[in-house]
Amino acid sequence: MYTAIVLDEKHRQMLLREMFLRYFYPLSGWVMKADHITINMGELDKELNPAVAIDEKCSARVIDVLYRRYDGLFAVGVHEVITQNWKSINSINTHPHITIAHRQDVKPKAVNKYRDEREWEVLPSPPKGMQVHGTLNTVTV
Repeated sequence: MYTAIVLDEKHRQMLLREMFLRYFYPLSGWVMKADHITINMGELDKELNPAVAIDEKCSARVIDVLYRRYDGLFAVGVHEVITQNWKSINSINTHPHITIAHRQDVKPKAVNKYRDEREWEVLPSPPKGMQVHGTLNTVTV
């Protein structure tokens, strides 16, 4: 179980379309994701986020792209993760992100090993400023 901002399907599809028009379509055997921003493991951590609640509508802004083809990862970093009432949401991840796709033999959490933004490959014309929307929820795996 983990707490995440689960993207609305409309924004998930918009993000996938934008990423694949600009960069590449995942190779055969890659798993499509683009469905959430992890906030913390388990139920909502009230110490990490005392001012937010489950089921709040949220948004985030795409700021950069991680594409590590040989590591089997494709993700976007996000910034300004906020609720519809302008309350900031903190993530346990040093670099909050949305995993777009990964190879079948790679776990999506492998993105977390690239904690330093300098390890993120900056691709040309990233969709900086693209807003994605979702709902803060607890997800059971």
